[in-house]
Amino acid sequence: MATVSERATKLQQRASEDFAESWRPDKDGPSQLIGEVVRYTSGPTSYGDKPICVVRDADDKESSVWLLQAALVAAFARERPKPGELVLIDYQGQKNSERTGRRYHAFKLVVERDDKPMLPDFDAMAAEADGGTDTATPATDVPADTEGLSLAGGEQSDNSDIPF
Repeated sequence: MATVSERATKLQQRASEDFAESWRPDKDGPSQLIGEVVRYTSGPTSYGDKPICVVRDADDKESSVWLLQAALVAAFARERPKPGELVLIDYQGQKNSERTGRRYHAFKLVVERDDKPMLPDFDAMAAEADGGTDTATPATDVPADTEGLSLAGGEQSDNSDIPF
């Protein structure tokens, strides 16, 4: 682990740096940004401080991704990329919301992770496809132990009046 002095020096260097250049795909920047998440910080806007994800690309260039657009914020909230993870941020242009009809800036965020992907239960799927039954669901809804039960009023039924 780094000493306090080494860590303090790094902080001083970061404090003296300007923000990394903003990634602006809707203006003049590339539509995709691929790189490693370096850190999160925040920056001032007319609406108060907003989060910034700093991404370093393959050419070692850092870009600031200001998390301002609702779709981009939602993608980051859903995927939660961590420093050290590789991300691809794809700006997909302006689209109309099917739900509200309003225009918005669409983004897709893909994160490379070492986590094992979620896999379905293939055995259960195969059993269901072969006509097997789910063990949690009984084959009938009739209770197994009905012998000796009587109808309302104390009558016994021989079930001969059941139409099927």
